[in-house]
Amino acid sequence: MFIINRNRAYYRHHRKRAINRKLDIVRNAWHSGESHPWVKEPGRLDKERMCCSCYMCKYEKNFDVTKTSYRKRLEAMDREIVDYLNGDY
Repeated sequence: MFIINRNRAYYRHHRKRAINRKLDIVRNAWHSGESHPWVKEPGRLDKERMCCSCYMCKYEKNFDVTKTSYRKRLEAMDREIVDYLNGDY
């Protein structure tokens, strides 16, 4: 098993990335502006769960939209079948 040594900079980077993503949700999706307590103290957002089941957050699930990665995989399979039938394999 290969163990990756991660330093403090790695953990700081990902903590900051998670906080910025959640701050964007608080500011833009919730329209809270600068008065919200989480905007004043963004470090609290590190462990905060921002799970939501509204139609805006779970658009793909509620409207049966296939995910991009799944759609690309299906298209690649279709191309392979067409290539096989055409003899281009």
